[in-house]
Amino acid sequence: MDMAVKTFNPADAGRSYTLPSDLYHSPEVHRREQAVVFARSWNFACHRSQVAAPGQYVRLDVGDEEILVVRDKAGVLQAFYNVCLHRAHTLVQDDAGRTSLITCPYHAWTYRLDGSLTSARNCEHVKDFSKADFKLKPVRVEDFGGLIFVNLDPEAVPLAAQAPDLLEGLQHWCPDLPNLKFSQRATWDIKCNWKTAIENFSECYHCSVAHPAFVEFVDMKTYSVSTRGIWNVQVSRTGATEKSPYDYNCPDGRTPEYIAIYLWPNHTLWIMPGSGNIGMLYMLPTGPQTCREVMDFYFLDPQPTPAEAESIAYLRDVLQPEDIGLCERVQKGLRSRSYTAGRLVVDEARSGISEHAVHHFQQIYHGAMELD
Repeated sequence: MDMAVKTFNPADAGRSYTLPSDLYHSPEVHRREQAVVFARSWNFACHRSQVAAPGQYVRLDVGDEEILVVRDKAGVLQAFYNVCLHRAHTLVQDDAGRTSLITCPYHAWTYRLDGSLTSARNCEHVKDFSKADFKLKPVRVEDFGGLIFVNLDPEAVPLAAQAPDLLEGLQHWCPDLPNLKFSQRATWDIKCNWKTAIENFSECYHCSVAHPAFVEFVDMKTYSVSTRGIWNVQVSRTGATEKSPYDYNCPDGRTPEYIAIYLWPNHTLWIMPGSGNIGMLYMLPTGPQTCREVMDFYFLDPQPTPAEAESIAYLRDVLQPEDIGLCERVQKGLRSRSYTAGRLVVDEARSGISEHAVHHFQQIYHGAMELD
């Protein structure tokens, strides 16, 4: 078949090829993604518990911007660009902490937690200077069932309106979500485009080949992949065997299930069988062919139980390295002159090993980037 007809079909997953390979290594595409994907989408910041008390804050990257999320003294959740309005020095340097005021480390301009300027040294002698003119630039922020998201687009539709069925699903799969606490973080700097990593997450066609412990852990006969709006979900029953990566006990009335959720644009949520838990894995683009994967682990207690520690070790030290190796080798292949697009393996039954969720992600991306 001529390469020219091997095109992505946004309307028909069953007959579609993948997106063209140049989208995974082009500097121009990378720059456009910052403006039309990450600056217009909801980006994960933290769990509610991390900004529960007045003065608690987190700092995060959204594309090429730094954002500060903080609980003010009135208990209102606030989000601002992490930039001083004097000479543009970044304000908060740590990823998380607690403060009563936000003070710029360059010239000591000081802001209240609601973003208003309270002190600017020597400015009382500056003509026509008004502190009211220098309030930190706000960013949209939303508490989504206990997960905090920010959006640089002031006109963005609330995440709760974009994905109401996801909130309902989270309340079912992880009823303890509002009560979870941050435990620990793992990070990986990897040599692949962020989309390569998302697509790897979105299918289990590779699982029996690349993840021997995982396919012993889940029951592949019950594995399902469903696509919904701006998210998709993989669900499987699990069973404790001698080859399972860790032991667990589910609370009474809860089915032992593995839940893996993708949320546009770059978030994945992992709910493992056992007590209340969630792993928030998100892919931060650092260049056209690189990204940083960050995984935050949350449990009912910040100190994980032995079983929870085993689950962290499996995800961090076994499953993630397996996937990272796959993604980096795919990224190398995407640069080959021999490859422009591949055929998605999407069966009519939309089975647990079908690649229809990869198509679903590519369909959302195709629309967001206006690729006609």
